Amino acid sequence: KPAPGFVKVNTDGAFDPVLRGAAAGVIARDSSGSVLGGCFMPLLCPDPASAEALALLEGLRLAAANGWSNVIFETDSASIANKVNNAPTRDLSTVQHLVTRIRATLGTMPNCKICYVPRDANVVAHTLANRALRSFTSCSFDCFFPDFIRVSVNSERFSSSSQ
Repeated sequence: KPAPGFVKVNTDGAFDPVLRGAAAGVIARDSSGSVLGGCFMPLLCPDPASAEALALLEGLRLAAANGWSNVIFETDSASIANKVNNAPTRDLSTVQHLVTRIRATLGTMPNCKICYVPRDANVVAHTLANRALRSFTSCSFDCFFPDFIRVSVNSERFSSSSQ
């Protein structure tokens, strides 16, 4: 859980190489673990790294739209977190333009940071991304979140409260 006064936004990108489909999942919570909002949506992108970067951009959009100024963004993509957090290098990867957009957006949000977390700490965002990937549907929500993530939300909320 984030410190009081902070919001934690978990993001995940999903990619199916057979279907060449991708999706994003985003969930935001306050310091008590309560859901503040989120979304899931199919994406058009060429690879898994792009899906992860686009999911992070969606998380940034959610935070900006809600006026959250103290935000910790968590992604289970170490590669994207490292590209965003480290000094720019000459990078010819397919995600460099997205990393540039992420950095530019973060420049307008000075009290925000991006962190890598392992997949098991990102289960709800992963579940949301996979729902969008498999169903080709999108959804935005506030504190009234979809039932299919209720067990994961409660599990994460109670496991992080005991730490």
